[in-house]
Amino acid sequence: QPQTGRAIARVKSIPPLRLEPPFHLLAQFTEERLAERLAGQPQVKRLDAVTVEMEDAEQPWLLL
Repeated sequence: QPQTGRAIARVKSIPPLRLEPPFHLLAQFTEERLAERLAGQPQVKRLDAVTVEMEDAEQPWLLL
């Protein structure tokens, strides 16, 4: 598998992907209670029974 060997050899020359804030986060849950819990956080807007969003988030995982 020569292509795999070439890819492995080049892995250190590829810069890591860096995402810069602000982030627009959207989370859709299977249960309303999960959306309800997050809807009380600052900057979180509830869109419907199971969906919340956060605009201008500094961290991409804030809705997890």
